[in-house]
Amino acid sequence: MWKKKPSNRAQTVRKQKIKLNKSISISSVNYTFRSVCHINNFKGRIYVPSRVWYVRKFYISYAGRINKMQFYHASNIKGLKKILPLSESKNKEDKDKVAYFTTVRLCALSYLRDMEVNHVTIGVADDNVVECHEFFHDQLRTMYKGRSGYLYTCDNNGSIKVAQTVNIWSSKEPIDVVKTEYIDDVYDHIMREIATGNARLISYESLSEKTKHEYTVGMKNFILERNLLTVNSAQSRFWAKFYPEAWDMAKAVNADNCIL
Repeated sequence: MWKKKPSNRAQTVRKQKIKLNKSISISSVNYTFRSVCHINNFKGRIYVPSRVWYVRKFYISYAGRINKMQFYHASNIKGLKKILPLSESKNKEDKDKVAYFTTVRLCALSYLRDMEVNHVTIGVADDNVVECHEFFHDQLRTMYKGRSGYLYTCDNNGSIKVAQTVNIWSSKEPIDVVKTEYIDDVYDHIMREIATGNARLISYESLSEKTKHEYTVGMKNFILERNLLTVNSAQSRFWAKFYPEAWDMAKAVNADNCIL
């Protein structure tokens, strides 16, 4: 027989930590939700804090919003009907192949770059505005002018989930394409977004000398960490050409192994 909770016990319940182990099927309103609590057993009476049901309601709402979101995937390959999970997961513990998506159109366009160089400086700032950073003069033009490809729009079938990187989502299952857009020049699209106020440019010329030096030191560390001095690759040649000061700083540390 359930009894009304005494006020002092209710206070105790509110102070208990609630552990939520949730499993949500985002594909529809049909979902599973398990709540594992420090279930409070006072003399045989079990009290489950009412806030659990508010959390339950929140996750139903959140699942519905994710299901309605549009996801973008950019590729140089024409005519894709499904986005297949062909990429290595960034989660080292996960051995399954995944497909990556983003909900930010301009971030998706940034993937139409030279993947052998694989250098991207476009992301979403804290105020949810896309920022295009330049770490050398005319970087955006250098990297994106004349590059073309396809922007695929997908709906979530329930298997697209948040990945480890901000604004990046992944799926272990094939995802149907609902719309295809041909991008004739990525640089022109980026500049139009900047001109209309949908994104902002942080140009190299606008940086202070202190910031430029900090970036150069960071680039030097990246060169050393990735062992770019020791291989003759597209990425190594790119860094040697466009970050010469950082390259020279790295060579000063590891000159004996530099082959470029």
